[in-house]
Amino acid sequence: MTRLTLRTLLRRQLQEVTPQNWTDQVLDDLLNVGVQAMQKEVMKIDPEAFLEWDQRDITANESYYSRPTGSWWPNQVRLKNTATGKYERLKWKPFDEAETWSSGGDSVWSRRGNYIAIFPTPGVAIASGIEMIFVPTLTMAADTDIPAVPISTHIAISLIAKITALGETYQGIEKDIVLLDRLIGDLPFYYSTNGGENMTFQPDIVKPYGYAGSGGAYGRPAADR
Repeated sequence: MTRLTLRTLLRRQLQEVTPQNWTDQVLDDLLNVGVQAMQKEVMKIDPEAFLEWDQRDITANESYYSRPTGSWWPNQVRLKNTATGKYERLKWKPFDEAETWSSGGDSVWSRRGNYIAIFPTPGVAIASGIEMIFVPTLTMAADTDIPAVPISTHIAISLIAKITALGETYQGIEKDIVLLDRLIGDLPFYYSTNGGENMTFQPDIVKPYGYAGSGGAYGRPAADR
């Protein structure tokens, strides 16, 4: 559903087709509350459901780079390899360890407030040198926008907005809460980490030296002793 459709539905649920208590702007804000609440519920099941990519220039002698506006948290940080043009994943380290990092010439990253910190500090400028994979805050800014959650769960967005709006009144919302709980409970049916592929168990049958069953009193075949 578009934001316009959701707002129309919400007005019918509130029994206020003609604006009186709630302007369109207020209802649009409440619908965004619903979108973000549904985003949170989805991410309890699939934390990577809404990932986006952002690239930033590297500035010489600068370690700190602002996170994308409205981002929840970074999933990965990568640096561009100037020889291949490909982005290579950096290891994450706690800030206190990262800021003194000098091991093996590899860079690491850490989060510091609203910034991503890269250490050792890059010595040269690189266009689009940093790639951040992050979780954005879902929102609807126009009446044509469609929430990025399963269409069959869009009704939950209007229910959350309705419950929030009626929370300022004495009207009962118990039935709405029960229906919302059922819709949220169905979310695992829409998200799967394996995309329908069966997970398989593949045991490692290679026994290293020292394994108790590999033979010999010292864990080595007799021929090797």
